[in-house]
Amino acid sequence: MDVSWISQKGSSRDNNNDYVAVGENNNHFYAVIVDALNKGKSPGGLAEYWAKTVLTRYIQQQHKSVLSLLKEIHSSLIPDYLTESASYTLIDIDLTKRSGTVVYVGDCRLGTGQSGNINWINQPHILVNTFPELGNSYASCLTRVLKARRFTEPDQVNFNWRPGEMLLLCTDGYWLPDSDSQGGNRDDVSVLKLRPDDPGFTLHVDSDCDNFFSVTGLLNSDK
Repeated sequence: MDVSWISQKGSSRDNNNDYVAVGENNNHFYAVIVDALNKGKSPGGLAEYWAKTVLTRYIQQQHKSVLSLLKEIHSSLIPDYLTESASYTLIDIDLTKRSGTVVYVGDCRLGTGQSGNINWINQPHILVNTFPELGNSYASCLTRVLKARRFTEPDQVNFNWRPGEMLLLCTDGYWLPDSDSQGGNRDDVSVLKLRPDDPGFTLHVDSDCDNFFSVTGLLNSDK
């Protein structure tokens, strides 16, 4: 399996507030990607905390359901992250069966396929999906977000992929680019590219900040 994490700060952002945590165990690969909104005292802190905590606790398998786990972790956001909010997506994929589950709030997405021919698995929680007549100018208006003051229930989607296909787990800066007049993307652009059928286990990280975390010692970076 080949794993590649690419992440760059957007031109209108003070910091790169995207984060990903990954792990592998018993022929399953897990990842949590978080895209914190550019507001609050510590958006990057929320992204890192949520990704690391959810992924670590999920892999421990000491919960009745993913919903109960997320509610429990959500209760720990107070008082440190009262002013922050974020989108996130958790994936749990069975490498043997080529199947998996997506659990998400907001606009981080999972896609399968090949470059230029991506099938997006989950529909983002954005206003234009509720009111299509509003047009793409409302594509960045979120209808569900992670925030400390109220728990937002995630959606869950099951999926499969074909032999040889790539999986893309990304923030909206990747799947919905928003360029400025100089051609740069205003939002942070991050994508985790997975090639499950590649032999061995390799990892490459190309990021402008420290926003990648592995919960196991099985992943060896070649960056």
